[in-house]
Formats: sequence, C-alpha cells, structure tokens
Amino acid sequence: MKGMRGPILSSALGLLILASGAWAAPRITSSLPTSGPPGSCLTISGSEFGATQGTKTVAVAGMGRSIDSLRVRSWSDTKIEAEIPSDVEAGRYELVLLEHRPRRTFASNLVPLTIVMPRITSVSPGTAAEGDTLWVKGANFGDKACTNHVAIGGHGAHVDATPVSWSNIGITVRIPRSDKLKPGNRYYLGISAQGDARWLSNIDQTVRLQARP
Repeated sequence: MKGMRGPILSSALGLLILASGAWAAPRITSSLPTSGPPGSCLTISGSEFGATQGTKTVAVAGMGRSIDSLRVRSWSDTKIEAEIPSDVEAGRYELVLLEHRPRRTFASNLVPLTIVMPRITSVSPGTAAEGDTLWVKGANFGDKACTNHVAIGGHGAHVDATPVSWSNIGITVRIPRSDKLKPGNRYYLGISAQGDARWLSNIDQTVRLQARP
C-alpha cells in the first residue's frame, strides 16, 4: 500500500473532492473487524453518514484494483453494516465512504482494511452421518459471515452445510440431508462464496460420510 492512500482513489474515480468547507463531511471512526475474509461482514462506525444511504457508497481500493463497492446491509447516521466483496484478493486496502453528487464525488477519511483468506486446520469428527454436527477449526473465518458458508464437496457434490455457530477461529455446522452425499465416500470441507462454487479456503480437510444407524 506504500504511496497508495489517496492517489488510487483519485485515479479510479477521475474526479474526487475531499470533504471540506460547509459540507458536513462523513467521518469513519472505526471499521470492525480490522481484517477479515472476502464475503464477511464489517461494522463501520462514525458520524455524518446520513440517515439513509441515498447516493452514497462504501468502497475499498488498493492492491492495484479499481474501486470496489461493498454491499450495504444496513445504514444509519452513525453505523453501517456492509459486506466485503467475495472476489477481493488478500492484501491491504483502504476503506472509504463516497457521496456521489452531480459532477463531483466527495470522500470521507480513509481507514485501513486487511483482507485475509480463511484457513481450515481441522474438522472433527472425521466420520459422521447426515444430521451430525461438525466442528471446523482454523483462522480468518471472520467474526460473522455475511454470504460465506461451509460447503461439502467431492464426488461431484457441492452442498452447503447447515450453520449452527460462527466465529473467527471456529465454526459449527450440521451435515444436511442430500441425495448428492453418499455414505462411504470421503468429502472435503471448505469456506465457499455464496452462489459460487469457488473455494475461499483450503480444502484439504475431510470427513467420511457414514450411513445413519
């Protein structure tokens, strides 16, 4: 990110005017968590966001990318819930609130945001049946998922597991009932993007499916 604060925003937007003068500038005081995986949720706190989103967007820039808008899930004058785009690669970025006006785009202050990829280190138990609970341990899962989920794959299957609980280092899911999952097969588990068969995490952790007694 060296030397990329500000200039990358200006070049990407063409005409960017930093807030000044009589205009009430939105200001971001915090974005939590400060790091997270693609598809996870951010809580952005600050002031002068406006009661409604209107023509404003929340965006990230950096790593040589053009500006990417985040999907906004809720908006108030002091707090915004937004989702990190699922196709953003790992790296250091800048988060900014933009207000688009005729012939001008105003920007808030910039705050750093680090994108990290989730990694699964273990899945237990190693053998389970449909309806059983699996404990998935690792790192960088995000404090809460927006659109990310744990999926079960292999042997032509890509099935979403049923979420039970979610934290940055541990996820609990239930094996769903599905005609695509066959007892006796070994399947891998991974973090997947919603509506997409892409894997965001490693997929070297597996579970063997057994028939329900």
